[in-house]
Amino acid sequence: MCEHQTKYKGHLKRHSLTHKDISEVQMFKCEMCEYQTKYRGGLKRHLLTHKDVSEVQMYNCEMCEYQSKHKEGLKDHLLVHKNISEVQMYKCKTCGYRTKHKGSLKNHLLVHKDISEN
Repeated sequence: MCEHQTKYKGHLKRHSLTHKDISEVQMFKCEMCEYQTKYRGGLKRHLLTHKDVSEVQMYNCEMCEYQSKHKEGLKDHLLVHKNISEVQMYKCKTCGYRTKHKGSLKNHLLVHKDISEN
């Protein structure tokens, strides 16, 4: 098991899916392409990729011309306009890598993962 903790039963249930093989869970499949996911919310988010920008609410940056179909995309983008001293930095415990983006650190950590662990 892992060290993930939450006080919400639903969050724990959703997190437990990360540890299950796709053969063990219900997969949510896109009817327009080959995309599939363990998460209903993931499919809902994916379906926006098939819609034209005129069909969905767009989230626009007030500082540049960036726009996203996803509120989280704009939130993440806004970090590029902030000084490092203004935001939480995510740091690699193995090397000196630092980033404003939690997801970037997660991807970076794969560099240190031993291939034999898979």
